Amino acid sequence: MRWAHAPVDTRGRLRTPDPAAVRQIRAEARLLEVDGAQHRFAVHDDPQYLNPQTVEWQAFGEPLRIHRHRIRTTFANRRDKRAWTGRTTIDPNRTARVEGDQYLSRPSPAQQDALHAVIEDAQADLVRRATTAVVITSQDPVAAAQALPGQVASLHLTRTVIAELVGGQRDVFTAACADQLAGLHGPAGQPCPARPWVCLLCPLAVFAPRHAPNLLRLKAFFARQFRQMPVAQFMAVFGAYAHRLDEDILPRFGAAVLTAAAGEVADTDEELPLRPEEVTG
Repeated sequence: MRWAHAPVDTRGRLRTPDPAAVRQIRAEARLLEVDGAQHRFAVHDDPQYLNPQTVEWQAFGEPLRIHRHRIRTTFANRRDKRAWTGRTTIDPNRTARVEGDQYLSRPSPAQQDALHAVIEDAQADLVRRATTAVVITSQDPVAAAQALPGQVASLHLTRTVIAELVGGQRDVFTAACADQLAGLHGPAGQPCPARPWVCLLCPLAVFAPRHAPNLLRLKAFFARQFRQMPVAQFMAVFGAYAHRLDEDILPRFGAAVLTAAAGEVADTDEELPLRPEEVTG
């Protein structure tokens, strides 16, 4: 069996074999196009074209030259795109080490600042998750106002802000917020865009008995999400918030407060400010 190929011309276009030349092959012949190659091949068994030095062979095409490096590169590139192997690179002709040295080890000052900002945000998030939630257990405003400064000493709040936290003037859906313009979960100077459950891990949130109904609505929402989501996905999205609510916030309220609040919970999505993609119906 013999092969003849149509090479790429100097302008980068494929020169196919002359149809008349293909018809000259008296044996059965067919054209093959190899995916990813720069040539198309004619496969035939015509004895007239057995000798590459003959005029007939030269009229049909040129001998096929196998480029093993290009075949290996094409194979490795297609394999790495099919599944993650740890060898995937931007340029298949470069090793992972070369690309790492060129693209990762020489960041610009702006890239270094962006990288440090990401690290700082991640560390701050870990600290927030490790801190204990601020919960006011007393329903007496005077007693709550006296106990709150010691709990939020690290926030350096003024007496006016403390009075507003206790009195409900700074309430959001889940808790009372010490500073909605702090920019902890969004642009500084603008109202916080965080979802209701994000407050459960926020160091600016203060939870009081009046928030118990909404906290129980969140607990019911987590239960509905748990029933309809895979466990791994639920833990990645809501796991930390559900754990803080069940282990650190609700147990610090009295049984009478939780019992009274449970009577106000209907266990429906309409009770929460949800986006269309967050509903559980």
